[in-house]
Amino acid sequence: MVKSIWKFNLYTSSWKQLSSRGLNFAVFGHTSICDVTNNVIYIFGGWKAGKNAISNNLYLYDITCERWKHIDTRSDVHHPPAMMFHSAAQFNTVSDRGFVIFAGGVYVKNDIWKYSFGSHS
Repeated sequence: MVKSIWKFNLYTSSWKQLSSRGLNFAVFGHTSICDVTNNVIYIFGGWKAGKNAISNNLYLYDITCERWKHIDTRSDVHHPPAMMFHSAAQFNTVSDRGFVIFAGGVYVKNDIWKYSFGSHS
């Protein structure tokens, strides 16, 4: 499993490897959402390589600073369980922006979870 992040330039059709500062994890079967307004990428869940466990961790990658950050959502009264092979979609409304995740491929449930960019919850 590779711990790297790459950026594709649509204008030049070329790839550039970005710095992975703060990256101390490797996952697969996760979801990714790009918040273009704040120039960040969110990674949720997946299989934790080397830990043999499914994750419910949320990470943020700041594209401008090229740095990873773990977002601790465990203090929220409600937070999603560990899942992998789930789906995610971004939403933008007048009052809120964020993403939703749905179910998971290993422990199939009909759960829908919402994360708000503004409140970080």
